[in-house]
Amino acid sequence: MTHIIYDNTVREKVIKYILDGNSQYSAAKLFNLNTMTVSRWYLRYKNYGSLVKQKPGVKARVNKEELINHINAYPDENLGSLSKKFGISVSGVHYWLQKLGFCYKRTLQISNK
Repeated sequence: MTHIIYDNTVREKVIKYILDGNSQYSAAKLFNLNTMTVSRWYLRYKNYGSLVKQKPGVKARVNKEELINHINAYPDENLGSLSKKFGISVSGVHYWLQKLGFCYKRTLQISNK
């Protein structure tokens, strides 16, 4: 089995062809590519907005000042909503909050018994 590496110009042409309303199957036939290759390229473009394969282990860039300002404005926001807002994982938000010196503070609740 051979592994062929296609340059980005071919990938861009294929994606443009699909975005112009053509099917992935017809793109594969026209450009003489495997249908799974075209499908992977299209899914990568659709999910990430890019044709470039993400390198594993690369940390997402976070605007630290924006994160600090947001936390100061909304101190009770949870990690899940922060991860959606900043486009990183929950563990990534936790990492950056710790790195920036933020910590959890739980409110003591006293029962009325």
